[in-house]
Amino acid sequence: NKKHLMDFSETYLEKAEGSVHMQFMSPGQITPLHLHLKSDEAVLLSTGRAKVDSWWGDNGTLQFATAEHAEGTVLHSPRSTGHRWQNPSTTSFLANLVFTRPKFTGNLYIEPGDTKLLQGTAPGVAAPAEGLTAYLLTKEPYARTQLPMLDGALSTLHVAQSYALAAEADKPVVVVVAAGFGEVNGHALRPGTLAHVAEASTITAKEPLALLVFDPFSVIAP
Repeated sequence: NKKHLMDFSETYLEKAEGSVHMQFMSPGQITPLHLHLKSDEAVLLSTGRAKVDSWWGDNGTLQFATAEHAEGTVLHSPRSTGHRWQNPSTTSFLANLVFTRPKFTGNLYIEPGDTKLLQGTAPGVAAPAEGLTAYLLTKEPYARTQLPMLDGALSTLHVAQSYALAAEADKPVVVVVAAGFGEVNGHALRPGTLAHVAEASTITAKEPLALLVFDPFSVIAP
């Protein structure tokens, strides 16, 4: 069935500690129920909407939830939490930016009654751009906050002035712009930009920035 096939993907980071890739789903396409036994997953809806069904365990009882999510939402599926994705659009592609820690090793496809689902925990949701207005009221030059997913490797970063981002060639950091305009080391940042940063860099805001930062090599203090 063509609806059960991924059209194509692009990989931006692949290290033992974590990986980032973009998955493109064609109109109406379904990725069947699956889980990841060895990694946690967070997905940013880069373009389009997604209908997501989730299964997990709670004190030995199987739980289920279904919802449709808008562009710009981050969806967290902890390891062993089952999820089934669908592109509900009949005309447009869905682009999902997938962050995993440790690195992505593929999908384990299962049936809804599989007992492995009981090992999963509840999924989570975040919206990086939504906190920008509240952040600006603080008058702080920047604010970086860990998200409760991927063991703290994923964080939101709001910048009104500038921010010094630590990165190295063998420990790169992936930055995605959720809102605002600016630059990193002379390269333009605008909504939707993905930057693979492999050296110590300065992020400068021309308009207040809301960023999603993935650093699987270090965890910032809360």
